[in-house]
Amino acid sequence: MGGIRGFIGAAMVLACTATAKGAQAAEVDPARPDPGHRLSDRLVLAYHYPWYGYKEPRQWDRTTADHPLLGSYRSDDPRLIDFQLSLAEEAGLDGFIVSWNGPGTIQGKILAQMLGQLEKRPHRCFRLCVIWEGIANYSGPGPLAADKVREALAHLVATHGSRPGYLRVEGKPVIFVYQAQSWPLPQWREVLDDVTRRRGPGLYVAVPDGWEVDLAILSCFDGLVPYADKYYTDDVLRKGYRRLAERAGREKKPLAVAAIGGGSRIQKLGFDIDRSQGRYLRARFGLARELKADWVTITSWNEWFEAMQIEPSREYGFEQTKYVRREAAAFKGAELPALGGARLAVVRAESGSGRGWAAANRGSGNLYAVTAVGARRGPEIVAYVLHPGEQVTLPADSRHDQVTASLLDGTSVTAAVPADGARAGGDELRLRPTLHQGE
Repeated sequence: MGGIRGFIGAAMVLACTATAKGAQAAEVDPARPDPGHRLSDRLVLAYHYPWYGYKEPRQWDRTTADHPLLGSYRSDDPRLIDFQLSLAEEAGLDGFIVSWNGPGTIQGKILAQMLGQLEKRPHRCFRLCVIWEGIANYSGPGPLAADKVREALAHLVATHGSRPGYLRVEGKPVIFVYQAQSWPLPQWREVLDDVTRRRGPGLYVAVPDGWEVDLAILSCFDGLVPYADKYYTDDVLRKGYRRLAERAGREKKPLAVAAIGGGSRIQKLGFDIDRSQGRYLRARFGLARELKADWVTITSWNEWFEAMQIEPSREYGFEQTKYVRREAAAFKGAELPALGGARLAVVRAESGSGRGWAAANRGSGNLYAVTAVGARRGPEIVAYVLHPGEQVTLPADSRHDQVTASLLDGTSVTAAVPADGARAGGDELRLRPTLHQGE
């Protein structure tokens, strides 16, 4: 079977760390788009929703079972984007599948922003692609016009498909299409052929919301993966995936298995699945290994309103990213990489109001959710992520006693904030941080 195993991501770099056996570093011709992944590589991708702060409902506490560790946020916040991209890559994901409704939409603007921030970091292996939701979200009179579909996909291929941060397989930009089965197959053939002639080829993956789909759609699409599989028993899933694996193998197309993240058990959408301690996530990765699948798609990074997120939460901390990191490494047949050395320090810092204190990352790995805490003042997140060598000034009127930060597996690092008037032997207090191991 043609598959997607391993990872060479080198769109912006001379070489990228390989995540599969046999992957070799390669130089990139800046005048030509990098071909990206091969059909012999494995990928782990997560659906990402970029409309928070814009789309109702806005009141998180009233509408979600779990809540972001960072608090309510706006998807266009550069600090948030940095946090999400950094944490997702370190957790073993190869990319986000970003929700996209077409050119000129809020999602389109934030996708461009995310690509821009991603491409500023020259040694990232992480990539972005999209799931186009134009069919599912269409509410006009009559059927969706072919011109609308053609316009959206042609824009995507031409505008983003060759960007360094966009996910490509064998040189083709990867495009997921939600509810593709809802549109006639002959029209799909006509539209995709036309987009290919005018803008170039893409790798198109149909994403139904269940198994009620004719596998003949694979005669037109390059792959198929159900969005979430949350409504099916394991027996039904295995039968469906085995049938899909047989067809995909015969046509040498990648086999993808969907996994669901999340923490709390909810009945809002008519299902009640215990996903705590990574149980459901681990089971789906196990199914992917059993079926020798090529991709795993995780639903989702941050679908908070359906409680299917792996982004850290107040209720479960970094539980989901910890399990994703383990399962992604096992899926790719790779050793679990050691976490970078962690060192959080409190240092002297100049500010507009004089000298104060700053939290500094003196280690070799990222620190997440850097928080000032104390008995005289409530906890306050001062940085979403601190990369090695970075620091952030603490509030000038800070009455906090210590600063804490986390690694992606929930391990925490703590450093004390000196009392007022304390003097350091130099510019930095050489504090030895306390490590609290996560479970």
